[in-house]
Amino acid sequence: MRKMLLWGTILAVMALLIGCETMDKMMRGADVVGDVAQKATPVQGAVEETEFRDGEVLCASHENESMMDNRYWLAKILTQPSASTKNQAEVLFINSGDKMWSPFVVPSHKASKSDMELGNIVLYHEWSGSEEVSAEAYRKGRWYLGRISSTDDLFKDMVEVNGDAKYVKWLRIPEVPVEE
Repeated sequence: MRKMLLWGTILAVMALLIGCETMDKMMRGADVVGDVAQKATPVQGAVEETEFRDGEVLCASHENESMMDNRYWLAKILTQPSASTKNQAEVLFINSGDKMWSPFVVPSHKASKSDMELGNIVLYHEWSGSEEVSAEAYRKGRWYLGRISSTDDLFKDMVEVNGDAKYVKWLRIPEVPVEE
């Protein structure tokens, strides 16, 4: 009985020592991982990465609505608008993969503070009132045309569009005349 107790104690002590050595090795591994994490290049935020890709343009999704009252989605042009297509473009929408004929194609570029003048028409994203928008949401979300109704908070990088506060960094400037 004493021998069993002695062997049990020895095995328990050995297991404890082996376990401690393993924890020590694990902690050294954690230090290495921590060093790598500290030296890694930080991921750029959504602000820097949000932009359309080559060949992508905002296109209206409803044929029976005016240019100002429409909803716009990012799309690739499959067939350019022409007289033979009644000035509609065949497009492939990025968010859904749906193919349709769009009545309005609106090339645009990112807005800057110098573009922010009372009464100007801008494209605004459905989440443009949020401080952060992911690159995916920026590309796959709904867009609308609206008019700048106040520039009082431009010093905060915000303007009002149709009476709602929007961040300038999420606005776009249409490069074609907008029909009202």
